Amino acid sequence: MEEKKRFTGFLFAGVVSTLCNLSSRYAFQLAMSYEWALVFANAVGILSAFVLNRWFVFKSTQGVFTSELTRFTLVNLIGIVVSWAASVALYRWLFPAVGFAWHPDLWAHAIGIAVPVIPNYLAHRAWTFNQTSRR
Repeated sequence: MEEKKRFTGFLFAGVVSTLCNLSSRYAFQLAMSYEWALVFANAVGILSAFVLNRWFVFKSTQGVFTSELTRFTLVNLIGIVVSWAASVALYRWLFPAVGFAWHPDLWAHAIGIAVPVIPNYLAHRAWTFNQTSRR
């Protein structure tokens, strides 16, 4: 049951960080291209997700903050590459090809964020916030 509760917390933290990610992309996109706005918005999403996951999901208080942040960022960099590629492919190629025009930037970005959720959770549980990996 503890694992289910932790995964639910991870999903909730993901929703909050996704909202930070999506809303910041709109702000960044006022000054730069969609592709670059995705990169900067992902940084906002990573930082908010790290704080929420460290304090509320994995309840990490014994690990070295910078070490956990480094591991969290490394895991998420892989996720960002996958997310960015999925978002851009959907927004630039697939949605126009099928005629999908209802907020395609938002849908492409949201779907792209969702793609690496499960692998990221497993990596954070096993490596980023794992108490034994710090010993």
